[in-house]
Amino acid sequence: MRKTHFLWIFWLFIFSTCKKKVPVQANVVFWQDKQTATKYSKNGLINELVVFLAGRRIGSISAGSYYGAEPECGANGVLTCLINFDDINSVKEFPYQLQDQKGNILEYRNIKVNAWECNHLKLE
Repeated sequence: MRKTHFLWIFWLFIFSTCKKKVPVQANVVFWQDKQTATKYSKNGLINELVVFLAGRRIGSISAGSYYGAEPECGANGVLTCLINFDDINSVKEFPYQLQDQKGNILEYRNIKVNAWECNHLKLE
């Protein structure tokens, strides 16, 4: 009986100390308003905007697509990406770059991303 108690306590200890690591994530929505879309698409030379985050190509959006107000995560016409944080910091800074379809840099800056949120980055 004593041996059985010891085994139960041992297994209870093992299972209570095994915690599943929950990945820390955040969404970032890249979007533009009508004024920015007009600026990029007015002469017809730019038709695609390519987004890079931390040196990696995230995707692209049409130079002419825009929203009148901040869109929801995953809305049509915007680019939404999921970022996995490698630690539990609640805010991280990433280098962001916007290029046209030919690779010309249109915008470059660091952006702050909050964990567990839908972060919005309005193109300028």
